[in-house]
Order: sequence, then C-alpha cells, then structure tokens
Amino acid sequence: MLKNVLQNVLGQSAVVNIKNMKDLNDSSTKVDALSRTMLILEEYPSSSSLQLKADIKQMAASGSMHAARKYEGMRLWQTPANFLFQSNHPPSMFDHNDDRRWFVAEFHSAYDSVAAKDEYFSAYVQWLNSGGYSAIAALLRDMDISDYDLAKKPLQTDELRKALKTTEDANLTLLSDYLEA
Repeated sequence: MLKNVLQNVLGQSAVVNIKNMKDLNDSSTKVDALSRTMLILEEYPSSSSLQLKADIKQMAASGSMHAARKYEGMRLWQTPANFLFQSNHPPSMFDHNDDRRWFVAEFHSAYDSVAAKDEYFSAYVQWLNSGGYSAIAALLRDMDISDYDLAKKPLQTDELRKALKTTEDANLTLLSDYLEA
C-alpha cells in the first residue's frame, strides 16, 4: 500500500519497489532503481555484515555511479534515490550513535478485531481514491522545510534507540543498563 501511495503522490516512474538486496546485484537493475526518486526495499536485510553496510552506504551516499547497461557503454549515471526500508525486525545497520543517515520509525496500529482492521483500510483506500492522494501531495508541497538541515542528526526516536541497542556489544549493553538503573 505504501508503494501505491508514493507512486500516486510522486508519480509512477519516481518510485521503485525492490523485494530484497540481491535484486540490486545486477548493474542495470541497480541503475534503474537508484535513478528514481524513492527506492523502497521491502524487507530490510537482517544481516549486519560489514560488506552489506558498505554497499548500502555507498549506494545511498554517492549520488552517481559508473555502469554499463545492456546495449549501452560504460557511463556515469545520476543516482538520486532516497531509500525507504521496511522490515518486521529492528535494523542492524547502525555503526554508532552519531550516525545522521537514519531515521527509524515504527508504524503499527492495534485493532480490536480483523473486521476493525479491514474497515480501517477500506475507509483509508476510499479516502485515497476520493482526493486523498491530492491531499497528501498538497501537504508535502506546502510544508515549510526552510529550517531543515541535512547535516543535522534525524529525530532521535525510541525506535532508533532500540535499533542502536541491537547493534551494541552485549557486555556494553549490560553495563549501560546497570549504570542507567
């Protein structure tokens, strides 16, 4: 559903949905995905390998890449994609507490029943189809971001702190918890 909302707000060609990181191994696929405005990775890898971290950091930070696509020679491609990772588990990507590249949010809702959940999403889809996409686009268009600073750290959410804890050494976590108590 998120992909559909983003495609309707930003445009169909602005958003690409990737099932997993392995889909980005092919240079043509990587160029196509990274040249979009938004790249949604459906399942964030649970691996915390250094190579995976380096690959994602390079893709997210570089802004361009050299690649040879099928029937085209090697050339420099602009790769402005913003990454949006989805997952059912905490991310394992963080190197340290001062990493300014990550905003982590937990989105969930509790429903009294399956029927209540179905009713909520039916109403949401109906709202989207009756002007909701335009409302979201107008909200984004009119939002004042003049005070936004790319060099600042993102919001320090509870979810970010939980994610940072998952990447800490177990002994350091025990010591930190002891000292905080």
